[in-house]
Amino acid sequence: MNKIILSAIVVVGGAVGYMAGGLIWAPPPRDKRIATLFEEVCVTQAFGEELATPPYRGLVRIKSFEGMRMWVDPVSASFLEMSDARCEIMTHDPNALSRRDAEKLAARIEPIVLDSFPDLAFDPDVTLGDGTVSRGWMRGEAFTNERRGVVFFAYPEMEDGAGSSLTLFYPDPPD
Repeated sequence: MNKIILSAIVVVGGAVGYMAGGLIWAPPPRDKRIATLFEEVCVTQAFGEELATPPYRGLVRIKSFEGMRMWVDPVSASFLEMSDARCEIMTHDPNALSRRDAEKLAARIEPIVLDSFPDLAFDPDVTLGDGTVSRGWMRGEAFTNERRGVVFFAYPEMEDGAGSSLTLFYPDPPD
């Protein structure tokens, strides 16, 4: 076989394999990745389970203070912050969620919240106003120490400050 033909076959085959691999092993969509982190990190922490051996799912630790830890997730371009009282996944400009991704994330987290925290009720008053995607499942009176739950805010159209926040305020530990 001619060396030129063989070289062409190897180059074309390699390129096709690389593209097919990208389709098969492509990173998950941002909304799916953030929902997975929420379920596998925040929800498990709420029930007292420990994270898998760091770096969990490719998270990169960037800060650690007493009572607070923070990681960046390069896959979803988000930040994960955990403290004794809450677990929060945030995005910031220029990597804020689009409106479409925010709406998809809101739809993905609803069944997670309803399944994991059946005592939380949907709260239609949890909103940041027009132009935002907002959801909240809460229990306890607003502005009290008993207030617990999950809130999601995304403000994709906000100039110079678009972002999102998915926060789980941990329930009180069982007695």
